Amino acid sequence: MKRFLIKISIFLLCFCVVSVALLWFTFSVAAPQFETSYVGAFEDKINRLNSIQEPKIILVGNSNLAFGMDSAMLEEATGMPVVNLGGHGGLGNAFQTNMAKFNIGQGDIVIVCHTNYDAYGISDPALAWITIENRPEYLSLIPKEEYFDMLKALPSYVGKTLFAYFTGTGNEPIEGFYSRDAFNEYGDIYYSRTQTTYAFNESNGKVPGISEKDVGLVNDLNAFCKERGAVCLVAGYPIAYGTFTDSAEEFEKFQNELDAQLDCEIISDFTDYFMDTSYFYDTQYHLTDEGVQVRTQLLIDDISKWQENSKASE
Repeated sequence: MKRFLIKISIFLLCFCVVSVALLWFTFSVAAPQFETSYVGAFEDKINRLNSIQEPKIILVGNSNLAFGMDSAMLEEATGMPVVNLGGHGGLGNAFQTNMAKFNIGQGDIVIVCHTNYDAYGISDPALAWITIENRPEYLSLIPKEEYFDMLKALPSYVGKTLFAYFTGTGNEPIEGFYSRDAFNEYGDIYYSRTQTTYAFNESNGKVPGISEKDVGLVNDLNAFCKERGAVCLVAGYPIAYGTFTDSAEEFEKFQNELDAQLDCEIISDFTDYFMDTSYFYDTQYHLTDEGVQVRTQLLIDDISKWQENSKASE
């Protein structure tokens, strides 16, 4: 029995040594291997966020912003530089919301445009690792509740990274919408999208859920903004209006319930963001070129109304 325990101990020790060596080599030598991917653009978004020290507009949310905002148009209308942090739904609301905290300063306007309020956690941990790669500062974006799932996904990331490194297939150019090169300097997808390619179904146009964690996430961001002399607002997101869309009354009820739980102001009437399905590109949240213009103008109008009301109440 003693000899058996000694063998097990030696095996575990060797396993730990090899694991630590693999992790060190992966993160210190092999990574990054996915810089040309869609989520590789997060580095550019955060770099832009950190580079602007004057009052700015920071857009927070998933790919409904990446595929649904003309930041140059918004910047011209407001006279403030814009940072579009719109990311990927698989990373969850917490990961994407925490990105804004890298640089929020005096006079900033942080606008949250989530497509749902019950998507706190990371649904795709493997994607999160590809986003983080060898950038330790990005680890702060992961909510504590996700640590175990992230740990389970780590071997997969290590394996893919080492394979790409040793075969020389990492960081190869990627064409199309889902690549780092598809983003402009603001963080918008700029590739032309002239008409819809998406078939809507019963799962589309539904009223989002609301969870305690997601409400707490936005309220925490609001408190963070206040401490730094910034303001946090919630705005609408593109809602495909068609056969399967829930009624305006149901969306109004959702907005009232959300408003009652948030510490910050909702500046949009969500039903104003009902948009014909012809404005959507390849998912129920990604817009065509024309749809982007319509949605951006809606947000510009909402910001303008909020500013007018703020001045009137002073």
